[in-house]
Amino acid sequence: MTRFPGMFLALLLVLVAPAVGLADSLEQDMAKARTLHEAGQFDPAAKAFNDILVKHQNLLRGDPAKAAMVWEAFATSLKAAGRTKSAEEAFKRAAKHREKIGQGAPAGMAEPSAAVMDKYRLASLKNDKAQEHYRRGAAYLEEKQPIYAILEFEKALALEADNVELMDIAGRTMAEYGDAYSDQGKSYFDQAKALLEKVRKAIGDGAMTKAQWTMLGRACTYARKYDFKAAEDALSRAVKLDPKDFLATLYTGDLCLVQGNYQKAIEWYEKASKIDSEDLRPLWGAGDAWTGLKEYHKALDAYARAFEMHRENAEAAFKYATGLKNVNRLDESIHFHEVAIALDPTKARYHLGLVAIYLPRIMDFSAKKHLSAALALEPENPWCHFYQGLYLEMRRRIDEAIAEYELAAQYGPEMLDVKYQLANIYNATGNSFPGNNFSNEDPSHQLEYLPFKDLKRAYRLYKEIVTVNPKYVHAAKINEALETLEEKFGIERQLTDKINKSVR
Repeated sequence: MTRFPGMFLALLLVLVAPAVGLADSLEQDMAKARTLHEAGQFDPAAKAFNDILVKHQNLLRGDPAKAAMVWEAFATSLKAAGRTKSAEEAFKRAAKHREKIGQGAPAGMAEPSAAVMDKYRLASLKNDKAQEHYRRGAAYLEEKQPIYAILEFEKALALEADNVELMDIAGRTMAEYGDAYSDQGKSYFDQAKALLEKVRKAIGDGAMTKAQWTMLGRACTYARKYDFKAAEDALSRAVKLDPKDFLATLYTGDLCLVQGNYQKAIEWYEKASKIDSEDLRPLWGAGDAWTGLKEYHKALDAYARAFEMHRENAEAAFKYATGLKNVNRLDESIHFHEVAIALDPTKARYHLGLVAIYLPRIMDFSAKKHLSAALALEPENPWCHFYQGLYLEMRRRIDEAIAEYELAAQYGPEMLDVKYQLANIYNATGNSFPGNNFSNEDPSHQLEYLPFKDLKRAYRLYKEIVTVNPKYVHAAKINEALETLEEKFGIERQLTDKINKSVR
């Protein structure tokens, strides 16, 4: 039977100290979950620890030691249940919390093979500790555990920040892994872009490899300070070096998708599928592109093909659920969202998919339940803040919604829905929530947006949306709003000029 590591027991004893309120409840809940684990009921134990993360999220957010304990216990149960990938993600979260309190990796976290570690050494590294972190990271990378590899590379970079070889390896790993956010909300794409730009500057374009160009292109596509021109240049160089390279082809499709060049994206994804027919990402990308074209049944077909290939893949179930939602097969969509959550309970976006379904339903408290779950799992995820903003705005708490939207809007080019929601508030037109108790269709409700009117900010946000993606789903409405705002600004300038002339 898999038992809990010593760290768990030690921290559990700390919790036994006299306490009140949530601390008492946390201790009791942990004891119940631990009992399930010790009885060999690993899946129920994992669910119990997951529930603790949600129930006690406010307490855990302010206490890294307790948060590390719960995440480590959650990971241990997931691992014992044979859910290796989810366990890895949970151990990574535990490790992040442990770093805050100056502790090492969790006891249950997978260790790289010593034999594999012995294969690696970076001659250019002078610091012994940096070398050790690099060797561990390289071993993790060979064993296909990029999360742990990145954590080790970050530690090595903290000791030798200007080592070009280390920046290259870390940057490419971060760019490929990419879609995670740190506790400060910084994505690995941001770090990868900065590192790979330094590498390019240090070695020159002529020495850049296909892999370096590919990962630089991916990082430039998704970083908060995205650079589509640089991304296109980098990816085209990679494809030129090897037209049959899978990742360069796939990421070129991703770049087209983000920019709203949906038909071109589909063409690139089809090329990627021909190169590697077993990889699900081209099918997911094609589904997303068909969705952008509002060809929802074609999108569903792509998602369904991917799901049939790997029914045990949580992301495949989630994408399939998304496709079902888009064709209004909501009961089936809910089912497959729940399948995704069951396959991987560590991901916030699977809960957010259900929030998107439940939120428009008046008096359906399922939305709040899943929103709380998402925020507990990934409080730094900008999409959590987007949906929290929607939840608040629908309840007339517009000022609080703005704070959530502003937080989410700072991220990369995929946050256009957030910027649109925010722009409508600043434009004082407000947002539509059909059938809800609050919606801008009601003129009296629209008045509640007036205190937040800021037409210049609205204009900047609208302009950014159609600059990133001219084919954005609400592009027609945005262009109308831009014309109206430009007309208002023109009249204001004329009035200002007349006033200035009369004063003179």
